[in-house]
Amino acid sequence: MSEPDQGFGLYIKRISDLLGKYANRNLQSHNLTVSQVHMLMHMAGEKRPSYSLKELETRFRVAQSTMAGLASRLERKGLVESLSDPDDKRVKRLRLTEAGHAVCQAAICHIHETEDRLTACLTPQERSQLLSLLRRVYEANKEPSQKG
Repeated sequence: MSEPDQGFGLYIKRISDLLGKYANRNLQSHNLTVSQVHMLMHMAGEKRPSYSLKELETRFRVAQSTMAGLASRLERKGLVESLSDPDDKRVKRLRLTEAGHAVCQAAICHIHETEDRLTACLTPQERSQLLSLLRRVYEANKEPSQKG
């Protein structure tokens, strides 16, 4: 008996699960979690010299204790270093290390490999169209706090 037609949600969820599975497999070799890599990639992508923990808490919508733990683990792994804010010594700032930048480069390669694997059955034109449609659906439905 065939599976009942579940619509878009079923396939979006299945693809999301595959992305998570591939990401976790790739990150095991670096002893990292998806959350840790998201933070590193954000820091690398913005190309700012440093970030306050408060900025990162707001960006990732997590509690202060969650961000402090994440930052501490990344610092122990040598991927970020903490600094004092020159204007306010109570503020802790983080800066990506060279090792952190290298992990980001490896993560970008893994992302491209995963996307190539998932869309190998599509032509280049279909891949472009899929990306355009997914972006449009996301932009039309994201939370107001995510817009802009």
